[in-house]
Amino acid sequence: MNRQEAEQLAERIRIEAPPSILVIGIEPFGPATNPFLATDYFVKCACRIPSIPFAVKSFEHWEDLKHHVLLRLCKWVYERLSR
Repeated sequence: MNRQEAEQLAERIRIEAPPSILVIGIEPFGPATNPFLATDYFVKCACRIPSIPFAVKSFEHWEDLKHHVLLRLCKWVYERLSR
């Protein structure tokens, strides 16, 4: 995923994700640690309360993660602790 697609994905996650999920930023993916040399990127996210980091590598990956136990767990913990 190129940088522009990663920015679009990050915006989509910000819109669709529950408040328990934070978009931390866009990181280079692969051996290039310098963002100017990287060709692939991913969106770095985390659960707000238990601080569990995870990466989203594509739009399809985000669609799969929306139904994953990790996001349900983040939402459940956030709801319980934010009361």
